[in-house]
Amino acid sequence: MTEKILSAGECSRCQRCCIFESYELRLTPAVDDILAGRAKQLRPDVRFADVDGRRLFMMLPIGNDMFACPMLDREKGCMLGEDKPPECDMFPFVLTECGGRRAVAVSSACPIMSERSLRQLEETARELSSQLFLIADRRPELVRRYEKGYTVLVTE
Repeated sequence: MTEKILSAGECSRCQRCCIFESYELRLTPAVDDILAGRAKQLRPDVRFADVDGRRLFMMLPIGNDMFACPMLDREKGCMLGEDKPPECDMFPFVLTECGGRRAVAVSSACPIMSERSLRQLEETARELSSQLFLIADRRPELVRRYEKGYTVLVTE
């Protein structure tokens, strides 16, 4: 979804969105029943946790307080391919609630976004906003509380 601003090559080289520090684990993507079944087919040992009404992948420890998504193949990228969670597909954009309204923000966790101009980020977010808000209508659990470090680009 974000190929207008982030190339597949840039994304696959970085993989930062698939690796989390322990304090970020609550920010991991939500998994619905269909996706959970697909993940189990690909990796039968995958586990899930319920956090604040959201089913999340149990991340795998990789050392020094760092954890990786169990669907990440460090050589090939996401094992889920096109079936990845919507949050992964829209990253580095995130749906957040800001001032009582839903908003599209950009995550500071993506180092490549710091190379993009604010104007470029805003234009891309504006182009994607109707699609992102439709996803939020279908999956309200994807709209997160505003987090320090997010730059709000578009509000409803």
